[in-house]
Amino acid sequence: MKQALINMLTMQDKMNTRVHARWVEQHFEWYRAAWIECGELIEHYGYKWWKKQDADMQQVHLEIIDIWHFGLSALFQDGKALSKSLRKSNPSYLDLFLPGSVLRKRPKRWHCIACRPKVFHRRVFGS
Repeated sequence: MKQALINMLTMQDKMNTRVHARWVEQHFEWYRAAWIECGELIEHYGYKWWKKQDADMQQVHLEIIDIWHFGLSALFQDGKALSKSLRKSNPSYLDLFLPGSVLRKRPKRWHCIACRPKVFHRRVFGS
């Protein structure tokens, strides 16, 4: 699992570098991007009790993945090196993406935890 995390962080860095060569130094507000994705997640989950809605769980899962990518990017903030981010991370969160995981059963939990002020809470991923 730790190798999977290394691979994800490495690929995220490469992708972000394609968008902006010095992306880490830009201090982008990744938490804000995650907030937007949380709003999209809850919209697809269906929160309007006053009208009939069916949850689009496939789209909810895609929003979770978007939140995850912004969270990976946030781990590089404040000049954190890849190795420092890894030492503080517990790769067991990857299990949360598997079928039957708590995350897939209770996506509203994502919205509540991931949208707290200005931080990416890794604990939502089990670390």
